[in-house]
Amino acid sequence: MTHLQIAFNIFYLGLGLISLAHITWWVLPMWLLFAIGNGTIGHRYFAHSSFNVSPGTHKIMCVWCTISGYSPVVYWQVQHRHHHRHTDTTRDIHSPVNGHMMSLIGWIFSKKRLESVYQDRASKVAHALSSKDCTVRIVSQYFIPINLIFLAALWAMSLEIMLAAGTAWLMEHIRLGLVNLVCHWPGFPGNYRNFDTDDRSHNNVIIGLLGLGFGWHNNHHADAGRLDLRRRWWEWDFEAQIAKLLKKL
Repeated sequence: MTHLQIAFNIFYLGLGLISLAHITWWVLPMWLLFAIGNGTIGHRYFAHSSFNVSPGTHKIMCVWCTISGYSPVVYWQVQHRHHHRHTDTTRDIHSPVNGHMMSLIGWIFSKKRLESVYQDRASKVAHALSSKDCTVRIVSQYFIPINLIFLAALWAMSLEIMLAAGTAWLMEHIRLGLVNLVCHWPGFPGNYRNFDTDDRSHNNVIIGLLGLGFGWHNNHHADAGRLDLRRRWWEWDFEAQIAKLLKKL
């Protein structure tokens, strides 16, 4: 599956680069679709269980997270929990301690990095527990076919919309990559800490706002299960507000 995942990432990256020459207003709604699917759903709901939803909404969110194109839902859970266990060590697959480009985006093309999260028992247990959910297991198993069908459906509606999805995928990986890189890079302009955590996590003013709340990263590492990452009045958290809406469905 790792080879297929890397091939899929290369394909989507190529589509994203080609799509840069055809940017339209469709890019913004497509990016927001992916950003919510990854930040609110993949990260806060699946990886951290920061909020609960109805069974029907859970199934919709399984598909939503999948078509956001970051990784299968099971891997989202396993990999991110691995990141919190090994933050800013050489075992943390997207920490800048392993290289800035690797942190930004390089790790999604590295078979060694992608597979390394399964080397400890906690990850194997997390994978087994996550796979007990039938919907999570199915959407994770068919991650690539589901995404190809999604892109084909967009193409059937409009080539313009499909190309916008490529640009949005690239933007979303840059957003998440900047959180991984900048918010674990002490001394980067705009970085600050509200909490003295035992890692290199920082909040960043620009990444916090443009990252829809994900960039209040020191706040997150101080209390990983907390839904709303705001601790100061300017720390706006869009992802948390979306989560509060999803809880009502």
